[in-house]
Amino acid sequence: MLDYADAGSGVNYLGVLTDILLVAVLIVWFGVVAYILYVFLLKEALGGISGRGGIKGKVRSTFGPVEGAVITVGVLKQLGASEVMVEPVKLDNDNEAKAVTDSDGNFLVEGLPSGALWLLVEKEGYAPYRKLVEVKTGKIMVIPPITLKEEQ
Repeated sequence: MLDYADAGSGVNYLGVLTDILLVAVLIVWFGVVAYILYVFLLKEALGGISGRGGIKGKVRSTFGPVEGAVITVGVLKQLGASEVMVEPVKLDNDNEAKAVTDSDGNFLVEGLPSGALWLLVEKEGYAPYRKLVEVKTGKIMVIPPITLKEEQ
């Protein structure tokens, strides 16, 4: 225990205040260090402060992989009585959540907010494909392969 009594039978208030101030400074210092460690070491592993995740998958047809399909991730927006569209969500960099499949039909959309979002796949000559997907913070969700049907 600390002894705060001074020679004159009173309490050494300056000593008490100094110790309280020291404890407060240490608490703030440890908080700052913990925050810095989180931001620089754990942010990517945990999906970032904003709670972001991603979706990864493959698009194919009955003939094989589909190259150049446009992938849009967003929310449903009502356009008319029976018409809806997928409005892309905005990423942290202000870009829309979109991707294009590569020659093997693969795609990856990162930086998505966590929660339920709609995935729209479009390619000329094929019927559009829509699916509700769940994005989880800090994870790249791998969805089952998507098979597009040719338009008639």
